[in-house]
Formats: sequence, structure tokens, C-alpha cells
Amino acid sequence: MTDVLSKLVDWICEKDGMLQPHQVDVTASLYDAGYIDSMRAADLLVHLEDTYQVVVSERSFAADLDTLDRLAAHLCAQTTAQRHAP
Repeated sequence: MTDVLSKLVDWICEKDGMLQPHQVDVTASLYDAGYIDSMRAADLLVHLEDTYQVVVSERSFAADLDTLDRLAAHLCAQTTAQRHAP
């Protein structure tokens, strides 16, 4: 999970342009911490689908997966399930 989490942090920093990875609180709400807004959230969801082949709905993202640590755990669980699917 740490690799996925690290890549998510890097994506946030790249899009922000000023944040450094050590400044990102992976347990904070991405919206409340100001890491993303609604437009960047849409970009993130597309990035997740393109990179991990995992579709995350806007509703799930806003309700349950709005922190980087929860999002990384979800991605890891989904990609593991996909690898073990018949």
C-alpha cells in the first residue's frame, strides 16, 4: 500500500505545484485540507481509472474515500481482487 500511497501523494504535489510530499497529511480530507477542489477531484478519478483500472464513483470518493490513506487502501484492495478474479 505504501507504493500506491506514495504515488497518490506525488500526484497531489505535482498538481498543486507548491506542496512537498512531507507536507501532505494522508489522513486529512482532501477537500478540507485544500489539496483538491471539485475540478481536481474529477481529474483524480480519471487518473485512478487510467493508472489502476479502478473506477471510483464521485459519491464513494466524497463519502468514504476522501483521504489519501483510505483511497490507497481501496485501490490496493480492488487491484488485488482484480488479479485474483477468474
